[in-house]
Amino acid sequence: MMQAPTMHDLFEEFKGRYKNPNYTWGLYWRARWTEQIALYLRLGFHTIAIQKGLKVPVANTPWKKEESLSRQRMMDYTEQGFNLAIVAGFCKPKITILDYDSKDLTTSLQDAMQKTLTCSTPNGFAFFLRGTATTKAWESLKTKYPWFDTIRDAVNYELAPLSKTCTRDKGGAEHNCEVHDYRIRTWINPATAPMDFDDFVEII
Repeated sequence: MMQAPTMHDLFEEFKGRYKNPNYTWGLYWRARWTEQIALYLRLGFHTIAIQKGLKVPVANTPWKKEESLSRQRMMDYTEQGFNLAIVAGFCKPKITILDYDSKDLTTSLQDAMQKTLTCSTPNGFAFFLRGTATTKAWESLKTKYPWFDTIRDAVNYELAPLSKTCTRDKGGAEHNCEVHDYRIRTWINPATAPMDFDDFVEII
């Protein structure tokens, strides 16, 4: 299945698609973020700022108590190279995000990602779903699909598409490796909306 692209991959795609010399990479990248931010606002996603190239919130920000970032603040952060994240339990309506830490997918999971908002991550996928999951339903899901390794609800967050992190980053405040493998999160099918958790479990 689709691997989360590198920034070089996206730049090569940009060069192949746009031939107008006045339309620069900077303008294109700003337009991509503008489009994403409009989607987050439309879906009622609660967003926070994340450190550049990492998975941790910007230092000294009480993100668990703050309101969601405004459109302008999201633009300001992303234009400086910061990442964004979506806090599942603070979204309106609340959502549940399931991390699937593998690129190997069954046919039913491949079908499901075309029916619910799904993000390609550096190591797998994140499925965005409406509502909350019971402990029993989550345990049953993990038994059937062991690669579902994390459920994000309440004050848990998932990095938003166009955010950049290394495939070796496990979420610490500092991430150091000899050679970074940075990947950009992207939507599989941005035209979809989060489907109900129970419906998702039923179809997979």
